[in-house]
Amino acid sequence: MKEALQQWVFVYNPYQEQWQAAMRKDMNELWNNCQSNKVLRSKKIQTLENLIIKYGDIDTITSLL
Repeated sequence: MKEALQQWVFVYNPYQEQWQAAMRKDMNELWNNCQSNKVLRSKKIQTLENLIIKYGDIDTITSLL
């Protein structure tokens, strides 16, 4: 199931002490608009990994939050 992570880019923001994740096709949002609804944020990278593996796409994940 970890194959689901291959289409995602992860970045750590030391100023906010958060991990951010975006799908590869939306990775510019990580630097240009990190508050975008296409960017997931969490204090723990494991949380992001678990959500992505369990639900797969950004729309499903953001609808749960």
